[in-house]
Amino acid sequence: MNKKRPLISIITPTLNVKETIGLTLRSVWSQTYQNIEQIIIDGVSEDGTLEIIREAMVKHPGIRLWSEKDAGVYDAMNKAMEVCHGDWIYFLGSQDEFFDDTILEELFLEGCFDHDEVIYGNVHVRGDAVWAGPDRIYDGPFDIWKLLHRNICHQSIFYPRSVIRNIGQFNTRYSVTADWDFNLRCRAKYNFRHVAKTIAYFQAGGLSSGGGDKEFGDDKAGNVIRYFGLDPWSPEFDKPGSPFYYLVEQYRIRVGKP
Repeated sequence: MNKKRPLISIITPTLNVKETIGLTLRSVWSQTYQNIEQIIIDGVSEDGTLEIIREAMVKHPGIRLWSEKDAGVYDAMNKAMEVCHGDWIYFLGSQDEFFDDTILEELFLEGCFDHDEVIYGNVHVRGDAVWAGPDRIYDGPFDIWKLLHRNICHQSIFYPRSVIRNIGQFNTRYSVTADWDFNLRCRAKYNFRHVAKTIAYFQAGGLSSGGGDKEFGDDKAGNVIRYFGLDPWSPEFDKPGSPFYYLVEQYRIRVGKP
């Protein structure tokens, strides 16, 4: 008996990306796994991007397009999560592409979509990001300590709809690293499973490549304490040993003793 193939929603925000969007579209619609939809949220491109997308829609009815003003890439991604139909949700940038045409099929056949857990692999970095040099495979398994110090690239990660439904949306207060904040919220409640596969090519140079986000940095310690339900005054954080030690120490310094 054939196993049911879940619908995968591939979300792509766009804005004036006519030079690269064709590559991304071809990458999506060359996948051998065919139970997919692509949700494109466009910020009212004026460079010919929309014409390229609409031409692709004629050939691929699974593309759904909205073009309207938004408050940034995470606002666009939130809008897409509200209208997508997928059992699984994946974000692919408008300069990025899948690593090969069979990656979704491989994940399905290996049972990666059988459980309500967050699935993530690796990305091949093109160009130079602050957090990863060119032609690097980023970045293997993430334990709690590692996730507290750097993020999983969102071009490598698949979220079950049940997780999205319970965790909520990206916090648009964080204009650069809302996906890192989102992953910390998810990790506090759900299992993350690494698969030793390269999921996509990530093109450095976009919003997330610079890495700086003051608001996120200011809120991080308090957020992590809240997400993971930690008592920052517990003796377990008096000495190094816990992966949360340094963040708790920052929080203690900031707020002072109770």
